[in-house]
Amino acid sequence: MPDESFAPLLRQYLGFKNKYKEAVLFFRLGDFYELFFEDAKECAPILGITLTSRELQKGNKVPMCGVPSHMLHAYIPKLLRAGKKVAICEQIEPPGKNLIRREVTRILTPGTVLEGEYLDSANETALMAIAEGDNDTMGYAVVRLGSMQVLLWPEDRLSVEQLAEQLQRFGISEIVLPEGSALYDPLCKLSQGIPVEIFDTGGRDLNYYVREFLAIANSVTLESFGGSKLYIGAAAAGLLFSYLRSNLLDPSMISWEIQAVNDSKFVPLDTSTRRALALFRQDLISEEELSLETLLDHTCTPMGKRLLRQWMMQPLRVETELLRRWHAVEELISSEVLDSLREKLGSIADIMRITSRCTQGLSNPRELRQLGESILQVPSLVEFCSRFTSDLLRLNAQSEKIVELGNTLRAAIVDNPPVRASDGGYIKSGYDQQLDEIRDAGRKAKEELEVLEQRERTRTGIKNLKVGYNRVFGYFIELSKAADASRPSEYILRQTLANANRYITAELKELEATVVGQHEKELKRELELYADLVSKVKSLQVELKNLAHNIATVDVLQSFATAANKYRWSEPELVASKTIEIQDGRHPLVEVSLPFHDFVPNDTLLGEGGPLIMVITGPNMAGKSTYLRQVATIIYLAQIGSFVPASVLKFGLVDRIFCRIGARDELSRGMSTFMLEMVESANILHNATPDSLVILDEVGRGTSTFDGLAIAQAMVEYLHENPRKRCRTLFATHYHELTTLADRLEDVANFTMAVEEKGNSVRFLYKVIPGAAQKSYGIHVARNAGIPGSVLARAEQLLHEMEERHGTQQNTSKAEQLQLSLYPDIASRILELDLENMTPIEALVKLHEIRKELL
Repeated sequence: MPDESFAPLLRQYLGFKNKYKEAVLFFRLGDFYELFFEDAKECAPILGITLTSRELQKGNKVPMCGVPSHMLHAYIPKLLRAGKKVAICEQIEPPGKNLIRREVTRILTPGTVLEGEYLDSANETALMAIAEGDNDTMGYAVVRLGSMQVLLWPEDRLSVEQLAEQLQRFGISEIVLPEGSALYDPLCKLSQGIPVEIFDTGGRDLNYYVREFLAIANSVTLESFGGSKLYIGAAAAGLLFSYLRSNLLDPSMISWEIQAVNDSKFVPLDTSTRRALALFRQDLISEEELSLETLLDHTCTPMGKRLLRQWMMQPLRVETELLRRWHAVEELISSEVLDSLREKLGSIADIMRITSRCTQGLSNPRELRQLGESILQVPSLVEFCSRFTSDLLRLNAQSEKIVELGNTLRAAIVDNPPVRASDGGYIKSGYDQQLDEIRDAGRKAKEELEVLEQRERTRTGIKNLKVGYNRVFGYFIELSKAADASRPSEYILRQTLANANRYITAELKELEATVVGQHEKELKRELELYADLVSKVKSLQVELKNLAHNIATVDVLQSFATAANKYRWSEPELVASKTIEIQDGRHPLVEVSLPFHDFVPNDTLLGEGGPLIMVITGPNMAGKSTYLRQVATIIYLAQIGSFVPASVLKFGLVDRIFCRIGARDELSRGMSTFMLEMVESANILHNATPDSLVILDEVGRGTSTFDGLAIAQAMVEYLHENPRKRCRTLFATHYHELTTLADRLEDVANFTMAVEEKGNSVRFLYKVIPGAAQKSYGIHVARNAGIPGSVLARAEQLLHEMEERHGTQQNTSKAEQLQLSLYPDIASRILELDLENMTPIEALVKLHEIRKELL
């Protein structure tokens, strides 16, 4: 119990805080929400507000800070982004003489927020729960409140690293683990700031949460969703439903769309690939950088914006679905009606999220008005889309019930309603007879107040007498201090001001009771009518959800078409082979950043009809990394259903895109640049298949020359020789020694970046051509970078000396130098052999011994 020395207000606060220990408690005090004690000290710097104190305990000041109630929407998102849980404690009765009654009306967490004022319309909040079974198996589930969707995964044995990849893939906002989970510490380290919440299960087992899931899903068996393999995943979903209830949400009010996820349909995207290809804004180091998401996003609705991100997170491996998307984009481009379609889509509000908020009682009158207007725009959009042959673009005609709902919402709600239902004044006159009668009675009572004011002016002779209203004191008669001596004796003093006094009379109090009573009746009736409107929306949530998804699909496809028009992209073509044929390929992000889009295009032929592995050499800044990323980006765009920046793309589907590019430390994970490089390389070597696309840039540069060269060569040989790998690979390197691999590995070919050399100056042509680089041009690049002339001169002298030494030390070919440099101990033993005095048999024995060591 709170200390009796605390003021009553503080005891009330502490009662709520004790109940919601894990949450930051926003405590309503008049026009402010206040935070006390540790909440105040912890949150003041996050919110950017001043920490102060107040004496709410005898002899002691309590730390506190606060924000204006009308600015709450500006502060809550800051705490959610910091991973905080927030409880909002409201005043549920008007101020009076006694302590005001309060209740916690909403709990917000990063994964459960639905309110538009706290949430970016482009982002989809998502909760993930992970349940653990026997024999190290686990299952997990994702709940998206905004789209009313549940995703279930079959049980599997996954590493924490694999789980961490799923967090990024599905844009998880919050992770929920049952108490006692061993995954808490490792997930906290790998979740990249996503909050991990421990949920108190009260000792309940998986069976309990499976039953919880089935009850919400209105099913008696898991066979409805995929069978017993989903048992642990269903338990994770049940855990999430219980978590939602603990946060004052009701999952039973939602008609969930439940899907068993089939990962074989999608191309997984690991963190290094997303970063290397700059797919999403959050993967960029600098806010000034451009992401592919930004380039593609020409959506017109919040629903389309969120679906675009989902498609980008889940590239497809399903040929039929890709063909449907490409056909839709091609039809939109050739129809020449994109601008008209975009205009129509621009008038559609966030149907999906408004519907979801209605299911939880979190919607407001303004949103219902927007929903009604949007629904009434749909028939025109349906008719407009009827010209298309693509099934993805042809919206179904809306049911009479949905059209009726749109007409009802338009007829019921005024054009510019207030945000809060509790403010009243949003139901149109003429919609409800009972409400109209209440309003008529209220207007008559207010007219009587005006009559009373005029009558009192005449009776008292006080011309500046006025009848006013104050939220605390109610209705009053105000007299200036100069006129106060002329007041009638029946006036009763209510309030004294600097220049006036306020009075009441028995007649005024009687009229006040009538006016206030009518206002309360009016608000009560409006709230009843509003609840009925929300109920109508909830009853059609399945139809509205399907409508929203179909509109979002059209929006994403027109976004693809708009990008294709704007950037001159073309339609890909699938072939039944492991070919990647690109003509005039461009890197979309680099191209748009160049003046006049002056990008040098390049061709690629990889796989059947060309080499399996391209070893690409050339100087720094000549375009190797851009070329690698360009090929991977083109394939990625094709497999999300977009057109691509090339005049021709013919390719066989890839099952993974692996990228090992760039150098960076991850000190928080205890990894140096080289260790991170090796970890990412190991991931590629373990998981690549013959259907994968691998791009590797400068592997082995983080260690000594011999180590790095040995690792790089071994990786190329492994990808070429291992029959379970043999994947299409682009391998850029500064190790010119690797160019000798093309002489002995059938499916390896050398390519280089074209350079034009004139005297001491070079010009990079950014063109990929067959062959191997003859020079590194490092000193030329240093000169262009502004390295002092004296340093350049010394570097040229040292380079000349090194080249001479290297040429006189051994009279061997470049290939022989490479092999000897990789195995210095064996090279030394070979050089020590007395070949002139050895018999052929002795030589063969020695050769056999050396060969065994190499194998």
